[in-house]
Amino acid sequence: MNNRKLQYFAECALRYWSDQSCPFCRHKEVSVSDRKYGVSRLLECSYCKLLFRHPKDRKNFNKRFYQDEYEETGITTNIPSKEDLAAMLKNNFRSSEKDYADKIAAI
Repeated sequence: MNNRKLQYFAECALRYWSDQSCPFCRHKEVSVSDRKYGVSRLLECSYCKLLFRHPKDRKNFNKRFYQDEYEETGITTNIPSKEDLAAMLKNNFRSSEKDYADKIAAI
């Protein structure tokens, strides 16, 4: 297990018993939809149906892990500028890295 995964695993293990309420509506009734590494879970809010990861990231851990140390770039980390986003929206994301029309049609 590399250092980054070990860091993530330790953070999740330490916060396993932390607040499980929905980060959107604050509803406390949630169910487990999936698990990863035994300490990270995908929860679904029974009220608004939001799926969210638990334990929730602390702001300082989130910033350090994803903004300062995260090495992969791609669809989740390459945030377009306001101008680029406006152009993508105008063209329904056609011919951009976020164009999934062919993949959806294949399904």
